[in-house]
Amino acid sequence: MTAIEMMDFFVASQPDAPALSDEGRELSYREVNSEAERLASALRGIGVGEEDRVAIITLNRVEQLTLIYATMKIGAVYV
Repeated sequence: MTAIEMMDFFVASQPDAPALSDEGRELSYREVNSEAERLASALRGIGVGEEDRVAIITLNRVEQLTLIYATMKIGAVYV
């Protein structure tokens, strides 16, 4: 099972369960998926596609993991 398949499974089976938390902020699987879809759409909008590389420079936070998930959703590679 890939990371995308695993996330999709949790989004479908327990969408309101906590998926990520950071500094008192908690996101459900549904919220993570929704934000990742929004970011994936934005990446596609600027021309990022399958097998493209996306540089991610951030602290270890919820936003970083959500952006990694978005990148994987469109088949790009995060570096």
